[in-house]
Amino acid sequence: MIALFLALVMMVAVLPAPPGGIDPSSAAPGQLARPTAAPPDAVFMRFATDASVEGYTVSFDSRTAGFTVDATKLHVDRTSLAGVVQAHDVVAFASLPQTTIGPPGPAQVTVVHLRVPRTALLPGMQALVVRSDSGAVLRGGAPVVLATLGGMTPVHVDVGDPSNDATLQRRFDGTNVYGYGPLALRCGTDAIPFVTVNTRPHTTLRVARVERTHGSALLYAGYDTSDYAFAFKAIDPLRVVFDPNVRPEIGGMSFSLPAASVPAASMSAPEEVGRPRPKTPGALLRHFKHPDPITQSITRQVYTTGCRALETVVADGWQIERLMTTRVPAFGLADIKIGQTHEQVASIAGFPSVYATKAELMQMAEWHYDLPAPFSAVVTFDGDRVARYQPPGDLP
Repeated sequence: MIALFLALVMMVAVLPAPPGGIDPSSAAPGQLARPTAAPPDAVFMRFATDASVEGYTVSFDSRTAGFTVDATKLHVDRTSLAGVVQAHDVVAFASLPQTTIGPPGPAQVTVVHLRVPRTALLPGMQALVVRSDSGAVLRGGAPVVLATLGGMTPVHVDVGDPSNDATLQRRFDGTNVYGYGPLALRCGTDAIPFVTVNTRPHTTLRVARVERTHGSALLYAGYDTSDYAFAFKAIDPLRVVFDPNVRPEIGGMSFSLPAASVPAASMSAPEEVGRPRPKTPGALLRHFKHPDPITQSITRQVYTTGCRALETVVADGWQIERLMTTRVPAFGLADIKIGQTHEQVASIAGFPSVYATKAELMQMAEWHYDLPAPFSAVVTFDGDRVARYQPPGDLP
């Protein structure tokens, strides 16, 4: 059961907020009203990031068409982890109205593309929230209720801080590191550029170099990269390149092949389901679901000769600290038990998927690893020791 837990460990950061909305006709700008139910003609507002460095989208939709959006009355508040709020305007560079027909009548979706200038964001971890002035959305010349599903959820962003690069390089370049729980790494192969390999807990890696990149990436605060993991936007993130000659212990891998070949393959090593590990590539391949020639070639290379290149992308130094440590872990730990420390639990299962630094996580009294039922787990600490552990359950 612990193998299944480690293969899926992740968490959703819950922002508890009941359904609410912004009523431009009665509330102060940006004031959240919390009606028990949105009126039928309400306009729902959603805020999300896009793939570009400075790009974000605010979408408005309603079951009742005929509303207009004045993008000049939309603004963004930036909140740092220290709680400092900075208000600044955003630049709307496009407004794309789309009208569709859906029950019970005509519906309208209007998407406003926003650009938050790079200079408006300070280095580090922060949250962005859209704020609307009165009259931002009108129907028939009158303000309408702006509703949000579960409250206005912030878009979380981390802006890389190059001033720390030299310190990180001195600390990690050429150094052995050990993963907190399983790690998802990019593995270069001869058949396709990269596959995702999932390492086993405590695996040993050697950092070749840490280097700053430019652009943006969607990253996850935690081991997993599914819908249950906490996603955030990283601007100018770091690439951690590992020495492929120091081969990690691999528990599974996944990749997508060209459409002319076969669908995406997802494989786990046989011992993950309680079977002994085959000793030859041929025997190993017989355990996998997609024994086509390309998959055979990739599997044989990853499990026998290793990766041609091995790397991961992280937001900044705080995320490196959450994924790996230079301290030799307490090998032999396989299950979470009463009395273990935060550090020991992290070495087994990784850190939970919360947008926070390692130092903040080490002070938390409870770690939630939320998964589809019944696979969630909760670890409760008393000080720095596990006081209670609710393990993941089993399927019927």
